[in-house]
Amino acid sequence: MAFDPELLGLWDSGPYDLGSMENSQVAFLADGDGWTLWHNAAGGQSVAAFRWSCPEPNTLVMREKWSAEGVWRGEEPAGWRTLSLSDGPPAVTRYWVNPVTVVRGMGPFVGVRFRDPVEGTRGYKLLERTVTAQDCPAYELVAAPLPPQIRAATTTGP
Repeated sequence: MAFDPELLGLWDSGPYDLGSMENSQVAFLADGDGWTLWHNAAGGQSVAAFRWSCPEPNTLVMREKWSAEGVWRGEEPAGWRTLSLSDGPPAVTRYWVNPVTVVRGMGPFVGVRFRDPVEGTRGYKLLERTVTAQDCPAYELVAAPLPPQIRAATTTGP
């Protein structure tokens, strides 16, 4: 399975969301796992875990494994209300990783643009190259003993 090392890390939509009441993040791990995080000012949040690969240059395939929705207060999750397995087709999009000089007064930084929105937006700023599974906001959902069907879904490949 092919991966693009330029995608590795934690990416944030902040520079592209100025004035918005919501924010997104996407994480790509070196083992082919990843997750998205979306949250809004009203306290809603969702996390989706996925497997990813790059079968061709600048082509990203993301196969969602599971998603969770819940609420947050301040900087901390306040609880997950739902957890569901995904059985949909993989998302396929084109992407471009480039140095960004300035976006809405922020810059310079490394940015990625997706042809199709990923977790609601197309543009992300690289926050951190090193990211682990334990950094996922819903890590406790996969680290805890889960029902067998959920545990199986979190360990299968694309």
